Amino acid sequence: MRFVTVVGSSASFYLLLSVVPAYAQGAPGGSSDRAGLVTGALMPATVAGELVAPWLATRCGYRVPLGAGLFLLGAPALALTVSRSASEVRRQGRIGR
Repeated sequence: MRFVTVVGSSASFYLLLSVVPAYAQGAPGGSSDRAGLVTGALMPATVAGELVAPWLATRCGYRVPLGAGLFLLGAPALALTVSRSASEVRRQGRIGR
């Protein structure tokens, strides 16, 4: 079961990694600068999560970090389905000026 959740969450993350910058650029008011900001926000967050994950796993077990990670991966995907503009993405993701 753990294998299925890890593969599923990794697949959804890598799908979002390629789609979110394109979405930010193609949305009304979007630009290549905005796509760069989105990518710039995703990369440090990914590295930080990879560095903190072993500590969280030893402290809390595997269920809590995995559940939190799945929620954090799924929430932006759900937000993108209801948003219609880059300002909505910026407001929900706290990205921008």
